Amino acid sequence: MMTLKSPPSPPSLPLVTRLPKSGQKEPYSGLSRTWLDLLTRPQPGNNFDPPVQSHILAVKGAGRGVRLINVRSLLDYVSSLSGEQPGRKKKMGAKRGRANLTAAKPAALNRLPKVAAAAGNRE
Repeated sequence: MMTLKSPPSPPSLPLVTRLPKSGQKEPYSGLSRTWLDLLTRPQPGNNFDPPVQSHILAVKGAGRGVRLINVRSLLDYVSSLSGEQPGRKKKMGAKRGRANLTAAKPAALNRLPKVAAAAGNRE
């Protein structure tokens, strides 16, 4: 009797992931800890409206918790950007061909979509 083997199923994605350690990349999106922080925590860089869902899991009374990032929300946000940003050429710094990282950080904050100001925050 012949048995048929089913093809291997693709690995399923977890519901949540943690922020990676400093200097490492998040395994599902490839984003750094700094980028994930910008996308998940309310702050001026995202007009206090983070585009990616996350939650903090903490024991009651504890001083710290663990930020859990919704993987589906993160991947949906990254895939929504696929057609919006043209490719950039690397700008080379003056020292031994290193990328100019000081100029990259402020520009990174401008890449998030602009959100209309709340009614109470009129200038």
